[in-house]
Amino acid sequence: MLAGIVDRISPAIGDKMYNQALMQRLNLPWSTRTLNSTTDILQYSVTVANINFTELITMPEQDSWTYSDGKSFVCDVYVCSIWKAAGLFKSINDEIQCTELTPWDVYTLNFFVVNEQRPEQCKIADPTLPYCQIDGKYQLQLPQYNTITPYKNMAQNCPAQPPDYTRVPNC
Repeated sequence: MLAGIVDRISPAIGDKMYNQALMQRLNLPWSTRTLNSTTDILQYSVTVANINFTELITMPEQDSWTYSDGKSFVCDVYVCSIWKAAGLFKSINDEIQCTELTPWDVYTLNFFVVNEQRPEQCKIADPTLPYCQIDGKYQLQLPQYNTITPYKNMAQNCPAQPPDYTRVPNC
């Protein structure tokens, strides 16, 4: 219902927030723009593609997707994409979609140097942290930092329920 309201108030916001991504999941090129609202997209999904709403919105985002304004990166996706381009996921044949990761996923990957190898200024600033925090009034807490080995299709099917959004094991 909220999507329909957003579509009416500002179609451009609806397009940016979710319509382009929904159309990507249906393999419909945005440039053709044959579906003009979330309602149109959902109707097409159910009647033509035979995909219900839950299936549609839970399809993994693909790193290869390009939107009307280009690639879409938030900070963790950007970092993961750089790592992917640098070859850090070669051991899993690059079978990971950075767009499906969260900041937690990124900082828990075991790509970081261990505490003993930190630069001296990091040890001086905070000798108790296993990572480098040079400044700040508060100590940044990163639970499970540097503990997860990347695996194929990581975080692509991780159900979590509010309010805690706790993930199932191995996800």
